[in-house]
Amino acid sequence: MTFRDLENHLLTRLREMVGSGEISERRLARRCGYSQPHIHHVLKGARRLQPELADVLLRRLRLSVEELVHEAEAGPPVLEGLPAQLVSRYVDPYFHRLGPDDDSMSPLLLPGDLVLVDRAEAARVRPEFERVYLLAFGGRMTVCRCQRVGAALVLVADNGRLSRALPERVSLLRDELLEIVQGRVVLTLREMEGPVAML
Repeated sequence: MTFRDLENHLLTRLREMVGSGEISERRLARRCGYSQPHIHHVLKGARRLQPELADVLLRRLRLSVEELVHEAEAGPPVLEGLPAQLVSRYVDPYFHRLGPDDDSMSPLLLPGDLVLVDRAEAARVRPEFERVYLLAFGGRMTVCRCQRVGAALVLVADNGRLSRALPERVSLLRDELLEIVQGRVVLTLREMEGPVAML
């Protein structure tokens, strides 16, 4: 395991916390003594997570390096009934819990659902409307369908009521597609009776 692996694992943990509503970017910035735009750019990947900030984050969130190492070595969390060999099919997979207001893909995905995200670059650089992706932009994370059209990412929500809540397009400055498209949603887990739903 490298320092870069730990950095990525810490960033994944932070993105999950922000995406689930456990902590906001603004509150995270206040706790750490950094500006909200700085934290936003770090979480998006537009700015590198420097060791000084990583140290502050670990202290303020009461995380230990040992805990991160243990989690990174254990791989993504595997819930009871979910075979480890299924998770191993994907590149740098991780679980993300949808926030309480994230119903853009309802009824396919509901607020509070736990989704498995595949971070394979090949799928992220060529997103297709037939798939669902986890996106990070505008200080938030959301799930929706998307496709690149010229210098923009066109977004589509299954929930028709939210057509105005999501922008129609997100402009792609330089090569920030991989910063916005965090990964492809490949599986969802919901507390319910019945089988695991595959996408």
